[in-house]
Amino acid sequence: MVNELYLGKWNTTEADEAYDCEILKWRKSQNRSREFTTTVGELCIVFIEHAQTFYRDDSGNQAGEASNYRYALRPLASMFRSTKCCQFGPSKLIAVRDELTRADCSFLCP
Repeated sequence: MVNELYLGKWNTTEADEAYDCEILKWRKSQNRSREFTTTVGELCIVFIEHAQTFYRDDSGNQAGEASNYRYALRPLASMFRSTKCCQFGPSKLIAVRDELTRADCSFLCP
């Protein structure tokens, strides 16, 4: 069933504002972020486990990518280990990037 909602004359400021208001109401009603509780640290662990099984050479031995990911994820995990993934946004990613550029990144190489 289609719900129709008249928001005013098309291409007017009033209709645009009413549309924005309705979209905002809909987004608030659909917000399920409280349901998601996976932390950045948990996600890093699961990804490393995946990398260890997925990245294999032709003979089935673990390839170097898994170790590379492990080292690359260290700053992320140490800074935001207990942060919920749904709360991790661009500003936190910028903080990780800034830490990588500020720190001596030689630890990334085993």
